[in-house]
Amino acid sequence: MATKRRARNQSAPKSATTEQIFSGQWQRCMLKVSGEMLGGPRGQELHGPTLKRVAENIRAVTGRGKQVAVVVGAGNLIRGTKAKRAGIDRILGDNAGMLGTAINALAIQSHLRTLGVETHVQGTFAFGGYVEPYNHDRAKTLLDEGKVVIFAGGTGNPFFSTDTAAVLRAAELECDLIFKATKVNGVYDGDPERNKNAKRFASVNFKDALHRDLQVMDRAAFALLMTTGTPLIVFSLLVQGGFSRVAEGQGNFTRIAGDQKTLYDSEIETGSTAASKKKTGKKVSKKTGKKTSKKTGKKVSKKTGKKASKKTGKKVASRKTARKATRKTGKKKIAKKATGKTPAKRKAAKRKATRRK
Repeated sequence: MATKRRARNQSAPKSATTEQIFSGQWQRCMLKVSGEMLGGPRGQELHGPTLKRVAENIRAVTGRGKQVAVVVGAGNLIRGTKAKRAGIDRILGDNAGMLGTAINALAIQSHLRTLGVETHVQGTFAFGGYVEPYNHDRAKTLLDEGKVVIFAGGTGNPFFSTDTAAVLRAAELECDLIFKATKVNGVYDGDPERNKNAKRFASVNFKDALHRDLQVMDRAAFALLMTTGTPLIVFSLLVQGGFSRVAEGQGNFTRIAGDQKTLYDSEIETGSTAASKKKTGKKVSKKTGKKTSKKTGKKVSKKTGKKASKKTGKKVASRKTARKATRKTGKKKIAKKATGKTPAKRKAAKRKATRRK
């Protein structure tokens, strides 16, 4: 029985904004999985529970009618720096890394097939009938049929990372956005594993990411990303249900695109509160809508501008007025302390004394 195809026109409409795509209104995506992450928490070659988690997340997303293409790295098996230390030539080391991506791709395919997800592996080289030669037309057809396609071999050239391959394949396959799965849940202004005070960005502009050297991707990959303009989400796959939640715009992640403002998580506020704060520089109570002085913490009346006591809610006179009042009443207070009588009682006592005389 022929497989029913999903029409490509089900993808995110051309009029869809970046915000709509980030909130889950997309059809085809590119998932970049680093080889280092597949090694699990202890840095093994292949970590079974992590491979299973990746496969389960992909199945959950494709189960909603979304199309998922995958580019996988090989950092868990071989890295250029390790190859260099072993005395391996850079070009040969990069080619060895391309072979490593095929091993990781077949491992993910095995777990997906166990879950009943039909999966194909394409690469920049053919391998024993298990890795098909890359063909973007066939890849599009497979994705439209609801099948997962995993790409191995990077770009097929030394000196280019698998991040570059992910951006390149995403552009060729007309993906709506790219998901980059890492060990941390977004992009930080420092290394969160070394710096406890590192803050996570909620969103980052392409130019700011490059200017601040946030190391979202290597420079070659990021330059291509800026050229294609494909939106990017950086998230953690180590969290249970990480990809399936982020795909719907939920959970913790960092959004990166050309039209995004660079904001920390702590800078995201409700529109009305943020707007009022910008104009007055004062905090606004959500319940009462009244402004509060930063220095004193006392409420400020909009009409009079005078401060009000927190306990009584009554207006407090200015310092000058308070001093004048003290000067006028001070004598009466002193007299009261000395005699123990009020002014009215003293007057009555004088009258009685005059009558007696």
